[in-house]
Amino acid sequence: IHAIESFPYPIIAMINGHAFGAGLEIAATCDIRISVDNCLFGMPPAKLGVVYSYRGVRRFLNLIGPGFTKELFLTGRPVKPERAAAIGLVNFVVKPEELEKFTYDLAGEIAGNAPLSMKAMKEMTNVWQRSLVMSPEDEALLKKLTLDVQNSADYKEGQKSFAEKRKPVFKGR
Repeated sequence: IHAIESFPYPIIAMINGHAFGAGLEIAATCDIRISVDNCLFGMPPAKLGVVYSYRGVRRFLNLIGPGFTKELFLTGRPVKPERAAAIGLVNFVVKPEELEKFTYDLAGEIAGNAPLSMKAMKEMTNVWQRSLVMSPEDEALLKKLTLDVQNSADYKEGQKSFAEKRKPVFKGR
């Protein structure tokens, strides 16, 4: 993720399959996302009894805003490409047979732009996204919340149910 963010020029995600969890975060880190029309996107931590990293959550807050981030993380529901485009999770949705041509055409258009201008604009956007500084107290709170979840019976149940391919039974402990 750091390599994608710090690479000075635009990176396009060509999404030709489902993207869940960390895979979706990698796609969300890219500068532009192009998806086929028959895949799904999702953030399932709540369905697994785990908590996602606050840096990862912040990435989605920056990309799609608090309302859609909460919907994505709190429901854990899969999102279809059309909805993903409507909320800003992806930029373009195309037919599978059009994905490669569309992506390479867009990449060619971008490659014709001024490299120094693109580099500056990408870094400027990254700086703005990082500009919200978290207080040490807030960071400590988020770390404590994460550890509380990781030490819970629900966390263990989420992992066990996933391995056993069954719906988890959470008890809030």
